[in-house]
Amino acid sequence: MLKEQLEIKFSAFSELYDMLIPADDTLRLINDRIDFSFVYDELKDKYCPDNGRNAISPITMFKYLFLKVHSGLSDKDLVKRVKTDLSFKYFLGMVPEELPIDSSSLSVFRRQRLLDENMLDMLIEETVSLALAKGIVKRKTDVIIDATHTVSKYNAHRPNDALKALSKRLRMHVYKLDESQAGKLAKDHDIREVAEELAYCRALLKEVDDKYEGFKNLEEFGRAYNDLEEAVGDVEVRFTVSKTEKDAKMGSKGKGKDFFGFKSHLAATPEGFFVGATVTTGECGDGPQAAPVLDKVKANGLEVEALIGDGAYSSKDILAKAADEDFKVVAKLHPSVFSGYRTSEPGMEFGFNKDADMPICPAGHLAVRKREIHYTKGKAAGNSCIQYSFDIKICHACPLKSKCLKHENAKSKSISVPIHTEEQERQKEYQQSDEFKKKYKKRYIIEQKNAHLKQHGLDKTESYGIEAMTLQTAMAVFYQNVKYLMKNWK
Repeated sequence: MLKEQLEIKFSAFSELYDMLIPADDTLRLINDRIDFSFVYDELKDKYCPDNGRNAISPITMFKYLFLKVHSGLSDKDLVKRVKTDLSFKYFLGMVPEELPIDSSSLSVFRRQRLLDENMLDMLIEETVSLALAKGIVKRKTDVIIDATHTVSKYNAHRPNDALKALSKRLRMHVYKLDESQAGKLAKDHDIREVAEELAYCRALLKEVDDKYEGFKNLEEFGRAYNDLEEAVGDVEVRFTVSKTEKDAKMGSKGKGKDFFGFKSHLAATPEGFFVGATVTTGECGDGPQAAPVLDKVKANGLEVEALIGDGAYSSKDILAKAADEDFKVVAKLHPSVFSGYRTSEPGMEFGFNKDADMPICPAGHLAVRKREIHYTKGKAAGNSCIQYSFDIKICHACPLKSKCLKHENAKSKSISVPIHTEEQERQKEYQQSDEFKKKYKKRYIIEQKNAHLKQHGLDKTESYGIEAMTLQTAMAVFYQNVKYLMKNWK
């Protein structure tokens, strides 16, 4: 049951907050300036209004997740920190002597209250509205777009590797503190099913509980223990339904730089304030996400004057959208960036991975080689194109081959792309202007902001599935926007 109003708490020790927490403390400023009631309005329908025990306020639970991004701690370590950190207690609306929640409540809150909500759009909208009201962000603005990748902490088939790494880390901490036990703890095996791996990790945690309870008070040891315990709980819940990480996909950040995970496609103002975002699986190209991200920016009440990005954002589709909606495209032309190659079957578009410098087929496979062709005869004389070839062995094993290959026994698969279209020719002229060169210099800002996001949660996934990844992106972006608001508060 969810109460309609927050309970007002009184304590004789509340004066400690004014005595010990500086007026310019970041968490104090955020708590005093930001109205978090929008969280209650968004989530109240997820609770029963008149049955069951009184639930912890969704505002309080949301603030715990905010502190998790702020501190970079596991659920258990965060709750431990709250017990002794007055600035954390003040931010959570607690009285100094109050005890924090049980850490298990946080994982329940994420799974049951947040994953079904469109938190990413809602949190960005709230911060943009506040920034506009305070005059921190201009309504008419340039927008810088880029994508950043997040690696899945689990492999494509099983979470065994992650659990093995965490259990090994805990064992090493035990051996470091108690050399007499080196090699005496239960050893892990190279091959193990998920259920067996979970059983081993639970046994290891129990053995540490029985023999080394005092070690858990040490910071590094305690963090290793808590990280393994949290991972075990997460795997137990997720793998009850699914035995694999189905949503994450292989993506590329360049030759030999493949990753398994997700992408967050982000739009920010030249000042570094995030104003729109989408989340996709790792193999998705950057360019096709420009349109949905820009639509979200407009929905948040902003007018885009210019889109600033790298070569992935200079496709025909983006240039056409810019002409229709009257904004500039400040992205250097890349001869291989294109709107998509379409076969006779609808929905069979080829994308482009700018980092690998290769197109990607609808099944997620990159081309393996390219060559430039200059036509000297026929109607195409004087024109040039780039021809990309795919691995035909992979194509023959692909479930989409009937829609993609010209015939069943095809010996090759390639696509050709004009080096310059008419739209790109016009863009080429604009690219030489002083205006373009001046705006393009701002592109580094979003790369800098993406690096900050990785420092606060977007370097590695915390859980399974694209819904969990979207929530993770939402909290990281919200945190960065709130920090920016505090820095520029008027």
